[in-house]
Amino acid sequence: MILVEPENISQEGKKILDSLQGDVARLAVKKFSGLTETMNLAARKARGKSLVFLQPDLVPFLFGARILDERGSLLHAGMVVDMNNSPVPAYPYLEPEFACAMKERPFQMLDYVLCMDRSVFCQLGGFVPQAGKFAFMDLCLRANQSMGKDSCMYLPQVCLISQAMARNPYMGKIT
Repeated sequence: MILVEPENISQEGKKILDSLQGDVARLAVKKFSGLTETMNLAARKARGKSLVFLQPDLVPFLFGARILDERGSLLHAGMVVDMNNSPVPAYPYLEPEFACAMKERPFQMLDYVLCMDRSVFCQLGGFVPQAGKFAFMDLCLRANQSMGKDSCMYLPQVCLISQAMARNPYMGKIT
């Protein structure tokens, strides 16, 4: 596991990171490094066969790709394009066991959590810094283009709970 450590971390946060044991590496964010450059560096340092990228403020609830809010409602079950051709999460605010959100299926793009074979990540050239907040979706679109339309799979049995969806660029503030 590689944890990206922010430049300005509290003493309490530092104590927690210092207490971690096992196969955990810490990667300090450099002052002028963007998130995509830092994730690319983490991918190069990784030793495993697969890579899993999680956005900040997500914690494993079970382990997966469905994202729930603190009330247990769906926030994300894959990405779709709305009538304005903008990417938006599928099935927001519905029950977590909503039938359509419980089907394993290919998606053109995924966001927030992404698991990918390391060799595929490297073959695609990693994250593109210019993609900004759309880095995960851009990587999925490039994977679909070069590897086939079924290369990005939504896995409903994997579930995360968000602690900070108020900062979610797609959903707006939750009250």
